[in-house]
Amino acid sequence: MREFSIGELARVTGVKVPTIRYYEGIGLMAEAPRDRRADNDAMPAAARDRLGFIAHARDMGFSLDAIRSLIDLSEHPEKPCAGADRIAEMRPRGGQCAYRASDTTEAGTRAHARVSSL
Repeated sequence: MREFSIGELARVTGVKVPTIRYYEGIGLMAEAPRDRRADNDAMPAAARDRLGFIAHARDMGFSLDAIRSLIDLSEHPEKPCAGADRIAEMRPRGGQCAYRASDTTEAGTRAHARVSSL
């Protein structure tokens, strides 16, 4: 499976390197092993997918705590669905979310095209 440098992840997902480091620091993403000789990080494709999910959820208006809960639910499918309902209630409501929700398919298609081209 292909690995990505943190710079490649930033370009592919549109998330800046300091933000990726922040997400690592708060535990939303696993920290990449550091290659001290080459000053390069090798991050697996799963990190790209996780970062894409986080960025998309942020665009949809979810808080970092809600995103953390969504990630936890995805990693533990045996947990009851009531947690997902609670998280959905955390999402902001109103015109902005309606606009963003209508834009979801197009944004997802663009992100998928960028990632698939790698």
